[in-house]
This record gives sequence, C-alpha cells and structure tokens, in this order.
Amino acid sequence: MFYWFCHFIVGWFLKIFYGLRVEGLENFPGEGPVLMASNHRSNMDPVAIGCALNREIHFMAKEELFEIPVLKWIIIQWKAFPVKRGGADRHAIKLALDILANNGVVGLFPEGTRSKTGELGPAHPGIGLLAAKGNCPVVPIALLGTDRLFGPIKVKIGKPLQFFTEEEKLKAEEISKRIMNEIAKLLKE
Repeated sequence: MFYWFCHFIVGWFLKIFYGLRVEGLENFPGEGPVLMASNHRSNMDPVAIGCALNREIHFMAKEELFEIPVLKWIIIQWKAFPVKRGGADRHAIKLALDILANNGVVGLFPEGTRSKTGELGPAHPGIGLLAAKGNCPVVPIALLGTDRLFGPIKVKIGKPLQFFTEEEKLKAEEISKRIMNEIAKLLKE
C-alpha cells in the first residue's frame, strides 16, 4: 500500500516540478517476470523509474544504503533489496531470481554505480547472468535529465530483449554488452 501511495504522490510531484515524461510505456510487459536495466546518473533514477512504470519494481541497491535507519525503512517499503558491490553477491542474485520466478520485476543499474560524467559506463556481467538464469525479457531503459536539479526528466523504455528464444546461447558478458548497446541507442534517440 505504501508503495502505491508514494508512487502516486511522488509521481505527480515529478510531473509538476520536473516535467516527468515517459516514452515507450507500451513496451513494458504488464505481467510476468521482467528484468529492467537502466543507465544511472543520480539518486533520483530509481524514483523516476518507479513512478514511470505501473508495476512494483524490486531494485537492487548498494548495501550501504541499508545502514541508514530512516532511508533503510523507505527503500524497503519501495521493495529494494541490498547487493554487495565489488563481486558476485550470491544472496542478491538468488533473491532476484526468486522475484523473477514469482513473476516480479527486478530493476538494476548494470554499471553498478552512478556515472560521474553522464556517459554510459561498461556493464558488470551480473545483468547478463540474471538475464540468462531468469529466462525472462530484459527491458532497457534510458534516463535523461535526472542529473539536473530541475529536470526535465525523461524515461525512455525500449522494446523487451529476449535472449534465450534465440537458437544460440549467449555468455553473460555478451548479454551484458547487448543490453548496454540498447540503452546507448535509447540515449542517442
């Protein structure tokens, strides 16, 4: 209930004060498991995506955020779960796969951290691993304007990518690169 209350209130705030616009909402599956991947420019990113989409998103968030009591409560209410950065966090991967197995949406930022320059960085292979093991569509999203104090903010949703409906099985690194290429295309359009 808290999730949808905040979705409504914060969503209107972003529309009024930041000019939040969403393009390609029809590309986001209305049901079933989805892995959502986006560029990462600011702390506003998960909030903007969460308000742009009409499904609960379980974001992977760096574990340090869960050490701040008030923030921890807020991000848990917003369905976030912790991930240890700097290596493979098996617990976070298992939790993400469980969410996908229950037809949920897992959101992550493949770069692993915010871009200091605004340029798209390389992906960690974790997104490719989750895409491979989750056997679900991966929806690329490009965020524009979240790094500015007063927007406007644009959320561009790309067409879902499905890697294992193809005949060949791709490696996690190759999947990660293809996802980032799609995000890069959305940023340039």
